[in-house]
Amino acid sequence: MENKFFELKIIRANGNESVMVEWVDVQSPNGNFVVAYNSLPIISLLKDRGKFKYKEKGIIEEFDTYGGIFKVENNKAIVILTTDFI
Repeated sequence: MENKFFELKIIRANGNESVMVEWVDVQSPNGNFVVAYNSLPIISLLKDRGKFKYKEKGIIEEFDTYGGIFKVENNKAIVILTTDFI
């Protein structure tokens, strides 16, 4: 089975990054959801003190969230982080 990828753009106060991912796992104030290739459009807030995970090149990456917004549409996802604590 061929893997399907989509673009994830991560916008932080200290810079932007764009990666091709297989899926993302989003923690919203109302619970978790997973987005993959050809997912339906969605806009969601990010959970304060949550986790954001994605799979890139077979490796699962993860970072903490302290609020923000997530949007996906037409196989392009964007996450805007309101605060970075690195």
